[in-house]
Amino acid sequence: MKLSFKKHEKELLIFLAVVTVLLRLLFLGYSDFYGDETKTFYQDKTIPAKEFLLDQRKGPMQFLVVWFTEKIIGGYHELWTRIPFGIAGVISVFVLYLLVKSLYGWKTGIAAAYLFSVSGFFIAFSRTIQYQSILILFGLSGILLFVKYVNQCKKKENCVLLLLSAISFSASLLCHYDAVFFLIPIFYLVIRNKLKFIPILVYFVAPFLLVASVFYIPYYTGGYFEDNTVNYVLRRMTGGDFSLNNSLYTYLVYNRTILAFYIFLVPFVLFFIKIKEKCMKLQLFWFISALLIYELVILNPGTHIYIYVIPLTIMCGYSFVEIYEGISDRVGLKLANVLAVFVISVTLVNSLFIYVPRINTGYPWNSKISTKYHLYLYGFPYNRSWRELRKYFESKEGVRGIYTNDNDTIAQYYLNGIDYTPPGSNFLPQFYIHVNNPQEFFIKDVNFNKVYKDYYEKEKEFTQGGLVLAEVYRLKGSSNTHW
Repeated sequence: MKLSFKKHEKELLIFLAVVTVLLRLLFLGYSDFYGDETKTFYQDKTIPAKEFLLDQRKGPMQFLVVWFTEKIIGGYHELWTRIPFGIAGVISVFVLYLLVKSLYGWKTGIAAAYLFSVSGFFIAFSRTIQYQSILILFGLSGILLFVKYVNQCKKKENCVLLLLSAISFSASLLCHYDAVFFLIPIFYLVIRNKLKFIPILVYFVAPFLLVASVFYIPYYTGGYFEDNTVNYVLRRMTGGDFSLNNSLYTYLVYNRTILAFYIFLVPFVLFFIKIKEKCMKLQLFWFISALLIYELVILNPGTHIYIYVIPLTIMCGYSFVEIYEGISDRVGLKLANVLAVFVISVTLVNSLFIYVPRINTGYPWNSKISTKYHLYLYGFPYNRSWRELRKYFESKEGVRGIYTNDNDTIAQYYLNGIDYTPPGSNFLPQFYIHVNNPQEFFIKDVNFNKVYKDYYEKEKEFTQGGLVLAEVYRLKGSSNTHW
């Protein structure tokens, strides 16, 4: 029996909610802070807040959210500081559902929202203190509000929806420049529906520019854009100072199984063979525009490819429903149901084992990740006892230098106030922290491991579940660190 609204939509929404919350919020505070997370912290209060917010490569939203959380909890906490971003990730799934439902019906909404929920990118963004989950929430909300405005235009214009859409898009742009790609569907809807220009200008364009300009005008006129962003964007576009980019490899690292690729490829091909609704061209226009820019103009897009994965997800959800609805015989329908359960089970279990601590077995840090390509990895479970390491060194007196094979930014955050320095030609730090399966997928300092390590002796191990996470080595002999 095929799905019906009364019998299955609510049950599927409950299932979707459980899956979404588990993947995004379960053991959210387990992982040590990533380097990029610590860069959102307003730690040096001697710097004026305005200067701190402007002197960045992106909009102020993530910094404001973190600062607000810090005010509430009195500091930075791996769980509570991440909570707003995790909640934004959860809500985004249901905003996507409402958006797709308003365009193509509830079945397509459920299918697209599920694919979105178990997608590695969107889980990872929700489990880290980064702008993406908030940007996506406001971007999708802006499109949803605009679609509702378009639908109501057939009866009577509701400019409040336009205004709310504009504010939502402004908030998205105040997260990052990626938000401009969420305006592509808006542009398409305006042209396709031949909407009146004056209401769009007064209630959408003007408020959008007004809110966004509060930050971006001083950001540009103050020279922050030129100092912080121009060179970075140029390096991204040219691929300079980066390893080779491979977007497909990046996608598969975040989603792991080849099924995660085919789950998009097969329906995507079928989408072009069997496209019925003209409104689906909106998603195609959105997808192709973002794809061309991020793959042809920007040579190192990294995880920013999530921008075109979103419309791709919607198209695939649409295609799955089209395939399912096209099955008429009972045997074929039973096979389709079995296949659907199989795909749902595999993708869910796959995502649980990748992103949920206690279930995850160490991926990707203990896996063979190619160092040929430039990868930005975050959102994966990562705990190397840095909180405990901090307490350990705080209990000591006269610590005169620490170094580690782990990420420098992580070490410097957790060891803030303690002398952190690499070995030099005539200097060795007093302590060396060796982390097993560090975030660096290469030996950060070959000389230290091959030459300097003989000068140290193991002093302490930090374990979890019988596994050694980190080891502390102390310089042998005299406390004098010069040699």
